[in-house]
Amino acid sequence: MTNAPHDGWAYLFVDAADPVCVMQRWVGTAAADVYVRMRNNNVWTQWNKVTN
Repeated sequence: MTNAPHDGWAYLFVDAADPVCVMQRWVGTAAADVYVRMRNNNVWTQWNKVTN
């Protein structure tokens, strides 16, 4: 997956308040690592690991 925090299979959850304010949650299937990133005003933050 392009722009994913890691290689491999994962679930990608997307929550959007509107087109310019989006949150993505990436959950890896192998280790269940969870990463989050936000988009505000069309600018993405870096992926941040929230669990392992």
